[in-house]
Amino acid sequence: MLHYNENKVAAGEARLILANGFAGDIDKFNLEQKLQRFEYLTMLNTRVKTNAVHVTLNFDEQDKLSNEQLQQITLSYMEKIGFGDQPYLVYKHNDAAHTHVHIATVNIKPDGNRIDTHGIGWRLSEPARIALEKEYGLVQAQGRKNSNTLNIKAVNIEKAIYGKTPTKRAITNIVNAVINTYKFTSLAEFNLILQQFNVIAADSQPANIAETPKAEAVSQAEEAKPQAEPTKKEIKEQFLAQQERKLAETVKLVEALGKKIAQKNKLENTISNLDSFTVAQSDDKDDMASDSRFARCELVISDDDGNEFVTKNPFIIAYVAHEVKQLCIDKLAEVEASIIIPL
Repeated sequence: MLHYNENKVAAGEARLILANGFAGDIDKFNLEQKLQRFEYLTMLNTRVKTNAVHVTLNFDEQDKLSNEQLQQITLSYMEKIGFGDQPYLVYKHNDAAHTHVHIATVNIKPDGNRIDTHGIGWRLSEPARIALEKEYGLVQAQGRKNSNTLNIKAVNIEKAIYGKTPTKRAITNIVNAVINTYKFTSLAEFNLILQQFNVIAADSQPANIAETPKAEAVSQAEEAKPQAEPTKKEIKEQFLAQQERKLAETVKLVEALGKKIAQKNKLENTISNLDSFTVAQSDDKDDMASDSRFARCELVISDDDGNEFVTKNPFIIAYVAHEVKQLCIDKLAEVEASIIIPL
């Protein structure tokens, strides 16, 4: 998380614009010192495995915001989602057509307690977004899909230096965006579009590998050798092969998502059952008999060999119930973070 943003800064693709909860001049802090600030808190509660929080705030291209405005919006947003008192670093990235910031922080408070991030998207982040859009007059997220602006940045380079990540990534982003945005029926039509972004596509055939020719994106500054256009039959065959690969990948993705969603539902049911059980015990406890709501409960742990651990100690039972719930919440946050549906 922190390494990702710092690497962006080193590459000139991001800038640190705000540091909350850091004593001293943040511009003089190195990566290790920034990490230590976060690690000081995470060490207070080693039971929490998912303790890093990475937030992105994305704005419409029509939102022209200064660094000061981005700072104000971020401070207000973090306050609204319950992270106002946490240390966090805010990076403004310039690797996309729209303004966006990345926020790096942790969810362990100075007292060692964990900030609950379960459902934070719909519980806190969504209301915060709506409130900030109104407060700062921002383009509402629901209307951004109607924007007529194409989110493709041209490769503004004189000559591509192959092997460097920024050049390869820029070309890949342009090619993917054009394929998903435009319709074309030949390589010539494809190139007419690509040339608007300083990129062209040329047929290439590896010298020692016999395979179907494929379109390889190269910089417009590189002199491409004339190649014969593929026939309609070749284009159709390539298209069908591509669709088959996409279908197979989609099936795998759906299966993986299905397993993760099932795991998510199971964890949510466990947490709900523990909550219901705890409330029931609290309502049913006999205040005259004991101060504990688990006074009349029994905990049984058994293994496949028939060995059992049995206790009626209310303090042990309360501790186990709390730890099981916390483990489920941590695992749920981890599972939710891994559920990504590509658009």
